[in-house]
Amino acid sequence: MGAVYLAVDESLQQQVALKTLLPALASDVRAIEKMKREVRTAQRLRHKSICATFDFRDNGGEPFVVMEYVEGDTLSNFIYRQPNHRCDEATFRHLAAELVAAVEYAHNEGVVHRDLKPANIQVKPDGSIRVMDFGIAASLKEVASETTGSAVTLSIRYASPEQINGEAAAPSMDIYSLGCVFYEMLSGEPPFPRGDILHQHLTRKPTPIPGVPDSVNRAILWCLEKDPSQRCGDLKALHDLM
Repeated sequence: MGAVYLAVDESLQQQVALKTLLPALASDVRAIEKMKREVRTAQRLRHKSICATFDFRDNGGEPFVVMEYVEGDTLSNFIYRQPNHRCDEATFRHLAAELVAAVEYAHNEGVVHRDLKPANIQVKPDGSIRVMDFGIAASLKEVASETTGSAVTLSIRYASPEQINGEAAAPSMDIYSLGCVFYEMLSGEPPFPRGDILHQHLTRKPTPIPGVPDSVNRAILWCLEKDPSQRCGDLKALHDLM
């Protein structure tokens, strides 16, 4: 969708990340207006586990988003480096608690991520996390699809049935994606890692993860209910199960 650069904000004397847009998107007025709206929404989020979005600037036809620079590595890489490519129970509970708190806060502010996945979650050197790109990643995919004709508008291994069916954004989508992320953290793979993944999200019930406490499996499978009305709607209750 573009490129990300490490930069220095000279007025604040701090490092920031600049997310630029592909030329095809940067020249599309509708895409730019949509991105501005998403950035204004993301600017409202101020939480220790959410990467801050500072500004949107149009530098002579080269627009970019200014975001907090977060040291560390993606949750994808973090999981892979763990023994047997999965998190132990203590590490999982610590990271999951921060993820739940971040998503619950965003939902209370009326913001849905729509593209939660390990690649959009950063694990810092101190073991804390930052959820990246609230609303922005999904919006970039949508405008890229509209502008370039690309069919890639969702991350299929973490997409909820409602997203696959093209329904309007809702908090339940993020909760399903969280379930996929939690499943991968404890098993090493998302619930449906291969084959016709979209069909499996729509029709197949995921299996419990071997060797995981029953309460944690119940929490994850609750997130992965196909019907949003049967899915976890109370993130505080989810946190208690974990």
